Amino acid sequence: MADDVISRLKMHRGILGTSVTKQIKSIETELRNETPVNLEEFIEILKEFAIELESLDNEMHKLIDPKQLEADVNTAMEYREKITIWKFRVNKKLNSLRISTPNEISHKITQYKSEITLDASLKNTLENIFQEKENLPKLSIQRCYHEMSQ
Repeated sequence: MADDVISRLKMHRGILGTSVTKQIKSIETELRNETPVNLEEFIEILKEFAIELESLDNEMHKLIDPKQLEADVNTAMEYREKITIWKFRVNKKLNSLRISTPNEISHKITQYKSEITLDASLKNTLENIFQEKENLPKLSIQRCYHEMSQ
């Protein structure tokens, strides 16, 4: 019975390991792009895989034969190492993308200036519309100076 549980856990870890490898390949491909857009999503998925792998490994280590424990721990460490390396690489890339180059900064400033100009012209247009009023007759209210009787 314990062997059946261990073999199921190992099979599960094998499938999960394949998923980790596929995810790492996706991250590697995305890192090659000049402007990667899916890195944050990929790294979150990889983190979820890491959590699941860790819980699986903990279950397996409780049930596994001490003779096989060393090999199993080595396998678990390899996965953790891969995941840690790729998380670091993604964070490094994300940090470098957050630091803008001077050209990007000047482009953004120009873009904001044009947006401000558009806002100013829109404001002027709206002011002109509100100033164009219909010429309606003026109403005057006559005042009454009589005393009110009760």
